[in-house]
Amino acid sequence: MLLVGTWIPTGLAQQLEAAEIARLTSPSIVRVLIDDSGRRAGGTGFVVARGGFVLTNHHVVRLAIERDHGPFVLAPGAAVEDLVPSEIIAVWPEVDLALIRAPGLDLPPLALAARSTLGAGSAIFVIGYPGAADRLGPISVASFGQGLVSRRFEAAWSPTGEPLSIIQHTAAINPGNSGGPLLDACGHVVGVNTQREVRAITGPMGIPLVSDPIQAVFFSSASETAVPLLQDAQLPIRIAHQSCGVAETTPLPWGFLSALGGFVAVLLIAFAAAALRPVATINMIFRCNAAVEDCMETIKRALHGPQRRNR
Repeated sequence: MLLVGTWIPTGLAQQLEAAEIARLTSPSIVRVLIDDSGRRAGGTGFVVARGGFVLTNHHVVRLAIERDHGPFVLAPGAAVEDLVPSEIIAVWPEVDLALIRAPGLDLPPLALAARSTLGAGSAIFVIGYPGAADRLGPISVASFGQGLVSRRFEAAWSPTGEPLSIIQHTAAINPGNSGGPLLDACGHVVGVNTQREVRAITGPMGIPLVSDPIQAVFFSSASETAVPLLQDAQLPIRIAHQSCGVAETTPLPWGFLSALGGFVAVLLIAFAAAALRPVATINMIFRCNAAVEDCMETIKRALHGPQRRNR
């Protein structure tokens, strides 16, 4: 992508302001609910392909699987009575992912990073439906937040699960955020929000007394886990092959380079005409750093001499 006066290296996507990322991605973020009352907690999902295909966590839809019925999807800004029934298309419990489809849902899909290259200190963003935000606000308006990547490592979500690439970060996710996207500074999905660290304090007989959330320790599965699974499901997903980079201003903007190329061409013509009109040629060289029209007029004068008007 080229901008006036700016050069973006090949292979890099342009970074966006946080408000722009929220604006572009929020229409694709849905709430996943287990029953049609809209009161039972579920989680978050995001559209990955046209036709109502939504990716979320397996643990978000696990209760629906146990009850042998599909979950419901609430589109951004919709009323609770406008819940869309969905069906479970595929589940991958070993990596805590699930694919559902709400046939009546017509929302734009997000682009998934083929492979996330984010390292410690990289800016990331989260968007979803934390249940704690429902007390005062509408339940179909997603919450947006941001933070930094803390580290990356290989691990499994459970003792029996498969190892996968996990991104630890500081963007706050709470119950209800599960299944929502982790976004980079270009608005690409680089992960799926899955867990937060919590310490439970128990009393006699193992009764839990206090749940102590550990601050700023949140975990997401990297996008390279989900991408091949969705491709195997024959979904026409959007893949962001470019890395997320920063536009770098260069001291040689494109407009200047274009003018320089034209000036070189004029020099070649000038030297070709030098044997005939050396004085006019020198004049052409000095004038042709102006507008193209001025250069063309100078070339005519150098080659043909000044034109006289008939009186």
